[in-house]
Amino acid sequence: RGMEEDTEEILPSSPPVEARAQTKITRKNVIGLGLIILVVIIWVSSSNWIQYIFEDTNYQKPFFLTYYSTTLFSIYLLGFAIFKKWRHPESEYVTVGEDHQEKVQMLSIKEVVKLSAMFCPLWFFANYFFNLSLSMTSVSSNTILSTTSGLFTLILGTILRIDKFSILKLLAVLVSFGGVVMVSLADKSDSSQSDTVLGDILSLLSAVFYAGYSVLLKKRIDSEERLHGPMLLGFLGAINTVVLFPVLILFSVTGLEHFEFPTGKVFGFLTIQGLIGTVLSDYLWLLSVLLTSPLIATLGLSLTTVLAMVVDIIFRGRHFPTMYVLGALAVLSGFLLVNTDQYINVPIVVKRVREWRHRGGDRNPTE
Repeated sequence: RGMEEDTEEILPSSPPVEARAQTKITRKNVIGLGLIILVVIIWVSSSNWIQYIFEDTNYQKPFFLTYYSTTLFSIYLLGFAIFKKWRHPESEYVTVGEDHQEKVQMLSIKEVVKLSAMFCPLWFFANYFFNLSLSMTSVSSNTILSTTSGLFTLILGTILRIDKFSILKLLAVLVSFGGVVMVSLADKSDSSQSDTVLGDILSLLSAVFYAGYSVLLKKRIDSEERLHGPMLLGFLGAINTVVLFPVLILFSVTGLEHFEFPTGKVFGFLTIQGLIGTVLSDYLWLLSVLLTSPLIATLGLSLTTVLAMVVDIIFRGRHFPTMYVLGALAVLSGFLLVNTDQYINVPIVVKRVREWRHRGGDRNPTE
């Protein structure tokens, strides 16, 4: 009877509708993880593209780069002229499983505008600090340190009850954070990089704002079916364009970043970077957060570590110390652990192992 109770805890019986909903959640997770991998590839490519703009074209204007990339979000507002559903949002029925449908209340245009205004400062500072750090540290350090958003996401997600706290999730975050510490220590000893410490700090600040953005996104929207993602980003771009224009002038007047209109070549580079590295990637990122969870999505950025290191080695001829490589692998391990948490009920497994040991190990504890 004890074994039967344990089995019920691990595989509880559920009504057909719940089973179909679980299938839908699993399918969402798979799609979400696929989008995370795609975003990782785009972000690493984008980071190297930004460094090329800063160094090879000598156009180091991180604030203008972020501002211009943000304005390109406004392109999404063309959806109002194309899609009738954008102009008249209403409740929609979505399929759960094969034959069951649920009614989902779409957010009104006014609600989407309010959400966009709320996300504006979080999104902009996350990206501005990210771009600014690229002028002070390597792409590898930048991407690895950005993954510390997982730590802040776990804290915020637990407080706001977006992610359920578990020992395995905490372990995943600690392993990832330990890897970040190793990377930072290795980075400080690398004399080939200038202003590395400040660049690392900016990367960490970017991680904090990304965590806030991700958790708030999931908290206020919950499901990707409640709104049209491009509409949210379109309003975000339009609001930032208006609100931050005076800041752009202020930066130029005070000398924090003197405005200089880019050449035709650089302007083309900035446009490509904005359309792919911001407009496309941030929409995919938004979907990945809603399809999985803020913690999984933010720790998923750890996949950039290996790819960024490979790019730095191949195209920049950089060599990494052993501590740096081990740190990168630790961050990657954190991502694998947090995904394992979805499929392993740690307390139940521990209970089963203890009972198995108490019986003298005569049977496999997983049976």
